[in-house]
Amino acid sequence: MKKKFISVAMFCALIASSPVWVGCSDYDDDIANLQSQVDALKQTVDVSTAEALKALQEAQAALQEDINELTAGKADTQAVKDLQETVAALQTAITENDITKIGELSSQVSELITQVNGIEGDLDKTQSDLEQQKTELEGKVNSLRTDLEKAIADKADQATVDNIKSELDTAVTNLTDVENRLVEVEKWIKNNGQELAKLTANVSQINNLIAKISEEAATTISDPAILAAIKALPTTVSSLTTLQQQIGKETEAGSILYRLAALEEWKNTIVTELLTGTGYSSFADICQDIKELQEALTGSGSETPGVDPSDPGLVEQFNALKAEMAKFDMIQSVVYIPNLTSTEEGGYLLKSSVLKVYNKNSTAANEDDKYEEVAQSTKSNTIQFRVSPASKAKDFTGDNPKYTLTFDGTKIEKKNFSELVTVGEARLKDADAGIIEYTVETQIKDNEVWAVCAVIKAVEQTAEEGEESTGAKDNTELTTTYFTATRVTDKVKTIAVTNSNQDKTTMPYKNPDGSESTIDYTAGRKVVGYDASNTPIVEDMIDEYGVPTTITYKCTADNTEWFEVENGVLSMTDASNAMIGRTVTVTASVTLGSIELQAPAYKEVTVTRRVVEHTVAGEPKTLIWNQNNQYIALSTGEMDAIIKETELSRGDFNELVEENKPTNLNSLCLMTGADILTLDTEAENVENDNTLYIVVPGKLNTGTAQTLDITLKEETTEGTSTTQTDSYVIKVKVSDMQYPVSAIEKNPVRWNQDGQTIEYTPQIEWEKGTTDIVASMNNVFNAKDLFADYEELNKQANDLGFKLVVGIKDNATIKGVTYNNANRTLTYDKSQYEGDNVSLVIYLDYNGKKIAETYCEISVQKLSGTWKNPTEMAMTVYDLSKTYNVSTGAEWVDFAGRTIWKDGAVVETTKDDKGNWKSKFSKDPFSTMVYGMTAPSFAIVNPHTGKVDDYKDKYVIVDSKTGVVTFNENATQSGFDAAHTVTIRISADSPWGAIENMNVGESGYYVDVTFTIGKGASNNYKGEM
Repeated sequence: MKKKFISVAMFCALIASSPVWVGCSDYDDDIANLQSQVDALKQTVDVSTAEALKALQEAQAALQEDINELTAGKADTQAVKDLQETVAALQTAITENDITKIGELSSQVSELITQVNGIEGDLDKTQSDLEQQKTELEGKVNSLRTDLEKAIADKADQATVDNIKSELDTAVTNLTDVENRLVEVEKWIKNNGQELAKLTANVSQINNLIAKISEEAATTISDPAILAAIKALPTTVSSLTTLQQQIGKETEAGSILYRLAALEEWKNTIVTELLTGTGYSSFADICQDIKELQEALTGSGSETPGVDPSDPGLVEQFNALKAEMAKFDMIQSVVYIPNLTSTEEGGYLLKSSVLKVYNKNSTAANEDDKYEEVAQSTKSNTIQFRVSPASKAKDFTGDNPKYTLTFDGTKIEKKNFSELVTVGEARLKDADAGIIEYTVETQIKDNEVWAVCAVIKAVEQTAEEGEESTGAKDNTELTTTYFTATRVTDKVKTIAVTNSNQDKTTMPYKNPDGSESTIDYTAGRKVVGYDASNTPIVEDMIDEYGVPTTITYKCTADNTEWFEVENGVLSMTDASNAMIGRTVTVTASVTLGSIELQAPAYKEVTVTRRVVEHTVAGEPKTLIWNQNNQYIALSTGEMDAIIKETELSRGDFNELVEENKPTNLNSLCLMTGADILTLDTEAENVENDNTLYIVVPGKLNTGTAQTLDITLKEETTEGTSTTQTDSYVIKVKVSDMQYPVSAIEKNPVRWNQDGQTIEYTPQIEWEKGTTDIVASMNNVFNAKDLFADYEELNKQANDLGFKLVVGIKDNATIKGVTYNNANRTLTYDKSQYEGDNVSLVIYLDYNGKKIAETYCEISVQKLSGTWKNPTEMAMTVYDLSKTYNVSTGAEWVDFAGRTIWKDGAVVETTKDDKGNWKSKFSKDPFSTMVYGMTAPSFAIVNPHTGKVDDYKDKYVIVDSKTGVVTFNENATQSGFDAAHTVTIRISADSPWGAIENMNVGESGYYVDVTFTIGKGASNNYKGEM
């Protein structure tokens, strides 16, 4: 009696074999396992053994045809044979669950697949043919579409239109068919080895099934093991589809095939999650999945009958699966994240520091003992790690963390690194990135350096009350990479209290707004520590060590009557003009515990006169770019407001303006109309009186809207009402600068958008009196052609005082290209140019402000032409008394199809006896007057390096210029019991792009000719060649 059970060994095989070539959507791996494990399932469809054998044999034949098509042109290759044999062996290993062989054979299959993919076969030619058909059909479709549009536009008769539509529909259908076939062929070519491996495996499985069915005594197949195995076969050919129909469909929910599909999807999800490193959120989720799958497979809770849930084989296999999955429920990696101290000199990744300060009042006899410890660093005692998968980072925190973190270190032979320990609990810094942080303490001795790693171990977890234990154990036990840790002691003897205002030497007795003037010595404050040699060793003692610190300030003793400093802010006791000229010096002291350190005094500060500021009210003034001076008149109201703000009489203010009158008009200033006309007699719209004008110098570019300052400096003449004021700042708001030309009009024939690539076509110069004989080729690109009207734009630039800038972007150096800014030309040196594009930048320069900036790429037309290979790319010779020319039939034509080199020689550039030109060139096409390309040369490839070097063959000599092959004395005296082959490389080069039909080499382009001295060759060869 047959048992009713399904072994889940196949499930483990699915997971174990996932990195191999087998496709995720196929059940190739399942078949062999199923047929030996499934003995009996209820089945309503009866199939005769004859029908099944016939269908399987048809499927086998069809699959073999696929294999033949796939390997056409390379079936005799050893790699193909080896791959098929290895795949068959792998199938057997999977069936037998031989883990060792599976691993070994999987590796071999991967290597063989790579080799097979690299072999060209008939499919490559099919691809080429299809690509050609696609190009032709695309052309036909485009042509027919044009014809149809023209017929409709010309109002052609309906019959004509219908005929064109019919042809177009047919062409589109054919094009779609070719494109689909091309996609399929490209896929097969790309995965040639993988597809071959899969087809071979399928054939192997079918053969096994045929053998299995043949053993059946009954005439009708009712064994569901065979039925399930047959149905699991992939339908890669039409006969397999027929087979599915013959066997019967069993895809309703609850069936065995339906459950296998669910298992396949579940397996793929698990493997993907594990391989990507994100992982399941918890191992409990995976176990729940397995539990649900087990219930579904056994039919538990369902009316649909499944396998026997009490089957010990089933239970055992699912428990094994859980155990295997448990291995994945662990942290994959923990990586140390260097802190900021790693960038400091010394390069320590973890640095613990101790602060000691010199106590001058210490009674210690030893000078070094007068340094007293006051703090430990608060910045370098934290450490961070990145946990992968990130979901595991949270398990380091909380009331019941799942992982512990300790340290191991190495100093000579010391282990169990207790000198570095964590303090407190882990902190989750970034859950998404999986970053955790610890505070650490060190007991490392001063200036010792240790190599340290973190050790992470799982904490054994107990199931919560009422919850079922998964039975799984977290196997995490890993270490991070090593990092260096050290402890240094900062011995501070002197200090400085730095701040943002430490260099101030003046303070006005009043601020511009009338408020009292102060200097804040606490802004940006740092306490810097210096060692005994006065070298700064601690940048900020308070910030780095967090040491409790008291900082006090005091003024020089003789100035405490006039100044006071409270909480680091210096002020005057009497903020009046009587303070002008008085000086003060401030000094800071720092107290650390019982130790007081005196800081150097700040710079002496002098009280100065005040600065008065006034902003001209109203709308911003409009400024228009001009290369000449502009004069903006102030209204009577604006002038009165300025004078009122200065608290001066009108006469004193006019005197102030006169005192600040410039000697020329090259700077922004305030002047009367009368003064302006003395310097600029042609000034327009300027009145010859005391009206105030803002003088805007020519070519002043204020750019965007802003406020301009005009300063009137007060002289210190005693006895006037202005001695308390240093200067008056008149603030004038201006709008955006307006530019007379703000756009560059492109030449629409050449380009119409920024960044466009423009192809430069060098102009051919014809021989005098001809229109088809090349005499030379121009190598100069004129950038003026990029503009719609260069001359007009350049004239505007000259007239209005701005610059038209055209140049190579970023002033880049392009080999073989020079730019002449005066002529706006790019000149290409044909002997140096290497084909690189030139990026040109173009803009209007308004005194440093770029307007309408644009750029383009200048490429050169591909002029290199086409190479036509020699008549014989592989040549075998026997008569060594002769010479042979490997260049025979070779030809190089330029981009226009003109021959420049043929049969080993440059074309002739002279006339024949009748006065006809012998070629299309009157000058050597390889000279710099024409193309400047490198003529072909010939050399024997070094068989050891694959390169052309100084290698000399022991028999063959090739003329480097003509390609003529001769033989040395060794060859003429040899009997050649075996053939001797060399590779002769024909090399050429061009600065004008790729040479069509030539390979790209390290230093130019090339084609290789295989030259063989045949077996039995001699100097007096008489046999047949």
